[in-house]
Amino acid sequence: MTSSGLGAAWPLTSPSARLECDPQSKGIPVAVALVDGRRYALNGLAKHHGYPGIEPVWAHNPSIPGTRKNIGPLIERALKLCER
Repeated sequence: MTSSGLGAAWPLTSPSARLECDPQSKGIPVAVALVDGRRYALNGLAKHHGYPGIEPVWAHNPSIPGTRKNIGPLIERALKLCER
């Protein structure tokens, strides 16, 4: 997935991310994002499975100081991969 798909709403500091469902999760929706060669947790289950939090590459929201951009679209797409 790339920033061009979401435009200014892109929630990461990197221009692209590969969304994945951890194949070792055995039916549990463990959503992760591969960003600049590192995998990050997109949901709590991924954190529970040992993936580091997405915060280092999660963009701040310039419209609302102290908040981050909406990461929901990335989570939704990654979870759809878990349904397969």
